[in-house]
Amino acid sequence: MRGRPAASRPAGTWAVILGAALSILSGGAAAEPKVQVCGVRVVGAGYENDDEVLRAFRWRKGTTVALLVTVPEGGLIAVNRDETKVAKMTDDRGTDLTVSLKGITREAQVSRGTQVSADARTCIIEISGQEVPAADATCIAVAGTISLKCGGKKEIGRQEKVNLKPGTEFSVGGMSFTVSRAGNVPRAFELPKSDEAVPEALPVFEVALQTKQDWSEIASVTFLDAAGKDLGAKPGAISAATAGGRVVTAIKSFILPQAVDTATVVVTCWEEFKDIEVPFDVKATVGIP
Repeated sequence: MRGRPAASRPAGTWAVILGAALSILSGGAAAEPKVQVCGVRVVGAGYENDDEVLRAFRWRKGTTVALLVTVPEGGLIAVNRDETKVAKMTDDRGTDLTVSLKGITREAQVSRGTQVSADARTCIIEISGQEVPAADATCIAVAGTISLKCGGKKEIGRQEKVNLKPGTEFSVGGMSFTVSRAGNVPRAFELPKSDEAVPEALPVFEVALQTKQDWSEIASVTFLDAAGKDLGAKPGAISAATAGGRVVTAIKSFILPQAVDTATVVVTCWEEFKDIEVPFDVKATVGIP
């Protein structure tokens, strides 16, 4: 979200990018996980006669604080959403942001489907309350404990000369995969600076692998050329079908910088699973750094 700091905030809807204040509970040790604020969104009531449609950012009323969680030594697999607890979410005027105007208290919500960085060191989680800060509030405070699932990596095997064509089946380390799709797809470059034109979307080569494994157990999939050089594939979208809480089939796409017919596929999985509890107590001021 982008916005500009104002001398006063009228009642209604507003949103800002967070500025400076943050509190990191790391005990002074560089190797400890850390938590810092990286964004905030505040959405007030919409237009009285059309509240469900005319609402800022097409989002529900409430306050959301985004937290950047970093594990310096890596190995971050996922956020244990059900085990992550929010002890408080208030503004500096004493407003409980989990309490609605009707006096109903609800637990602050932790975002689903948290995305983890490719290097398994960082993720962003969003914590949301259903109320907005007071008109004269200058700070939002959130505290609690984040539960992280972590582990170590272990290469389980590789399969050489995999035909990257739809329908190809292969196995690596006891895991079975199928190439569900492969080919050029349009892909936009990174967003340009404000004074530059938006570049035209150019095609890139996408390979999607389907498996009956839970992708959260797979740390990485690497594609190598005939000489054993990493082709530089970047992970793309992932989707999964479940039944009874178990993964039935999952598909994950990979973006390669150029089209290839065959490649050696290397699969690395997670092992030595452990849960890490990371306490946090952060305060977000309103401003743009």
